[in-house]
Amino acid sequence: MKKRIPILLSFVFIFSCILHNEAAARRGFFDNFLALKPGLYSPRDSALDGLDEDFAGTVAFGEHTSKTFAWGVELTHAAASFDGKFVEDELTFNAAKLFLTWVKPLGKRSRRKGEFHFTLGGGIYSVEAEHKEAGISDKGRDDIYGGEAGLGFNYNLSKRLFIGIEGRYLLTTDAKVSLNVGGVSTPLEFSLEGYVVMASFGVRFDFIPIFRRR
Repeated sequence: MKKRIPILLSFVFIFSCILHNEAAARRGFFDNFLALKPGLYSPRDSALDGLDEDFAGTVAFGEHTSKTFAWGVELTHAAASFDGKFVEDELTFNAAKLFLTWVKPLGKRSRRKGEFHFTLGGGIYSVEAEHKEAGISDKGRDDIYGGEAGLGFNYNLSKRLFIGIEGRYLLTTDAKVSLNVGGVSTPLEFSLEGYVVMASFGVRFDFIPIFRRR
């Protein structure tokens, strides 16, 4: 019997989420959203001169606490690299962040065409730098803190689906790593300061809200 209790609770939870989504569909607005954000990261720290802009990807899960405010969590992976004839350098980072978003809806609540939004966020960034030379590779790692600010626009394809574009500026504390360069241990210090430009593909739904809007 004890083994069945978690299964029964799972069915109850799933059923309650379905009912909650049906109620949200009737009122024309959903509290939660999930978005995939592929884009480009362009570093701006002078210590990273020579690195080319490269892929950045973010997964965001959030909740609207009111029609003009949302919060949530994001997971990001980004990279920048330099490929020479004999030398390769690569910088990657993974980030776990909290974000707060001010939203300016366009159109009536039941017929929203889209929204402008301003986002502030921050969290922990796990940095890895790699240097390859003459077939020898060396890596250095560090964990730092950082924050982001940006503007964006979402266009509603339907009540549930939306697409968008967003630009952010990233600031962090300095990462400190040591790499073997030309047979010499070389300390490096740099921040992840730079631009991130992303497209957004998202879906709205109703989970059980943590902070209710009404």
